[in-house]
Formats: sequence, structure tokens, C-alpha cells
Amino acid sequence: MKMKGLHRIFPAAIVMALMLSCEGGVKKSSPANEKSTDEEQITVVAVDSMPTMEEVVGIVGDGSTMNYLEVITKDNDTLSVMISDTPVYGSLMAGQSVDVIYNEVEGDLIGCSVVNLSLLKSVWEQIDSKGNRLGLTLMPDGTVATENEDNGYKAWDLRDSAVIMSYKVKMHEYGTVEHADTFSIGILSNDTLQLLRGDEAVYFVRKP
Repeated sequence: MKMKGLHRIFPAAIVMALMLSCEGGVKKSSPANEKSTDEEQITVVAVDSMPTMEEVVGIVGDGSTMNYLEVITKDNDTLSVMISDTPVYGSLMAGQSVDVIYNEVEGDLIGCSVVNLSLLKSVWEQIDSKGNRLGLTLMPDGTVATENEDNGYKAWDLRDSAVIMSYKVKMHEYGTVEHADTFSIGILSNDTLQLLRGDEAVYFVRKP
């Protein structure tokens, strides 16, 4: 078993800089370049040296605290991820499955997002603003049950902390073509799931 990520105390300014790195993550090749003037020397840091995002699925460990999440991976590696300023979707308990996106900075793992998979992979039934059922249900196995079999979403998945809802469209020239909509998670609680796409908010209630 491997331990990764040591607990260190970071000043607030450093934590903010590390969290901003979560918005990047695309690794591109770019040589380091140095330029100097009579007044100052400017160093351009290579993009390759910037932190890139990693995603892992694991189990919440007993060693988790308010500021650090202990994640035990399927390879039995133990990660300690700082989550003091990290968006966490769904309350976390030891033994639950989680999807974690993080950056590694000088050996420390800085969380970008945490999603409780044990909670997300439940039976969620779509409702309108008045609480009426709309006939669309997210199933734990990644399928979508709809009352109208000819239209609507057929499957869902979690990628990069976003919920991907896929559906198929029949086109005369190309046959059946698969499309997908991407939703960010707004709320994930024991009884409510809110998915966001632009100005659209879609609500679900968890079925027992």
C-alpha cells in the first residue's frame, strides 16, 4: 500500500493559487523561455511544469478529516487530498465510493472536486417546480428510464465531475446518431439532485 500526499500547513494565499490551478489542466508542450531587460528579468515558466488534473475513483478512508480526504483506490493506494476549499457534492462517510479530481503540487494533492458516487448512483426521479413527477428516472447502473421510449435520454455517466446525459436521434441520411448533454452538479444531498446546464436547472428526488 502506498501513501501519497502529506499534510502540510499552507498560507491562505498559496491555497488560493493552488485552487486556481484546478481551472486549467490541459497539458501542452511549450519550451521555457527567458527574457531580460535593463530593469528586470522575466522568466516564462514552461506549461509542462504546471500542475495537471488527475481523476480517481476510490473509497473514503477512516483517516479522513475536515480538511483532508483519505481515498483508498482500487489498487489499494491511499491518497490524502486537501479539500478545505474544494467543492464536495454529497456528505461523505467512511466506506462510501467517491470520484475525486485533484492536482498534485510538489507532492501535495489539492482537491478540485469530490462527488459521492454511493449517493449519486441511486434512483433519481425527475420533478418539476411543483414536485410533479416527469417520467424520467436515473438508474444506479447508468441507464435512464423514460415513459416515452421514442424520445428522451437513454444513459448517464459522470465525467470530470459533470453528469453526461446521452440520447439517440434518428436522422434519415445518417441513421441513428448519438448525442449528449453535459450538466454540472448544483446540489447533491440525501434526497435532492440538481443538475445545471446554462440557465436550465433540472431537479430530481431520490427514491427509497
